[in-house]
Amino acid sequence: MLSLFGAACQSTVTLRWYEPPPREGDDEPPLPLLEAGLFFVAFAAAFVVLGFVLLAAAGVAPPLSGLATLLVTAVGVVSAYALATGRLATEKDDAVRYMGVVVGLVAGCYPVVFLAV
Repeated sequence: MLSLFGAACQSTVTLRWYEPPPREGDDEPPLPLLEAGLFFVAFAAAFVVLGFVLLAAAGVAPPLSGLATLLVTAVGVVSAYALATGRLATEKDDAVRYMGVVVGLVAGCYPVVFLAV
């Protein structure tokens, strides 16, 4: 569920801030819905893989490795904050920064969700 929510947020960022390159002919407009759909599928798969990797890392040595994955929460939330406020990746455009914010928040939420479940 978290991976689908993150992918939906990435699609929203794509629709709102991403400026796609022009298509083959200069007279044809870009297709933002197609690109948002592609970003949704790609990031949904990436977030599922991230969840499985974190779950496998938490299962290595159950009590300690589960707590060690909480470091991902701190790193993810701090990087999302730094990207959102413009303290990190200042030379990047808004779409790239906000996509990084979503990735940081999803990565930061996974260990907390795993501990709650």
